[in-house]
Amino acid sequence: MSYLKKFWRIKLSAGMTYVELMVAIAIFFIMSGVVLSNYRTFEDRVNIINLANDIGLKIVGAQKDASSGALPPSKAPSVSWKPAYGVLFDLNNDLNNNNNNTNFVYFTDLSGNGYCDTSCKNATNSSSGIDYLDRINITGGNTVSNLEVFYQIGSSVDFAGPLSLVFTRSSPGVIFGTYNPSYIGSALSGVDYVVITLSSPSGSTSEIKVYSSGRIQIH
Repeated sequence: MSYLKKFWRIKLSAGMTYVELMVAIAIFFIMSGVVLSNYRTFEDRVNIINLANDIGLKIVGAQKDASSGALPPSKAPSVSWKPAYGVLFDLNNDLNNNNNNTNFVYFTDLSGNGYCDTSCKNATNSSSGIDYLDRINITGGNTVSNLEVFYQIGSSVDFAGPLSLVFTRSSPGVIFGTYNPSYIGSALSGVDYVVITLSSPSGSTSEIKVYSSGRIQIH
């Protein structure tokens, strides 16, 4: 066998050099990092959309409970009419540290004033607030980052809170409400829709748009 053939046989069976191995490993780590980064972004986006859907379903639940005339079992004996149902957001964190951007209240209007009253806003369980039914905590570092009210005249305003969405049996539409500095509920007139913005720790966002007609969109 000639010297040249022996050389090429040795060369072909020699395998990878140290430099080639390091280059291959570096390429592998770079590609893995890109894939993992994209996956985390995708997973984060999916999680925030799922959260928006969960909150949207809770709003739809208030709409259905109101239209069906449901009475909450733990409070039914106290009323003889069909109460309204709603959700309350309050980003101010100004009442006993119960209201903030990581939770919201699901309530029924047993007090008959059309809103989640002050005791409801402060409540932590069903016995500490007349209207209070549940406080839903938002986990995973996700938050309700903004509440924005859009009026029919074309203007809009950001709400730190409180902002309530109330449904009655008489109509599928929603009554938007807030509180004055004395925490007395009042309806917002001329509202076209509200936008509830949710944000994740990494910056992904999703929006829940609730129209005065009761229609709900999630983006």
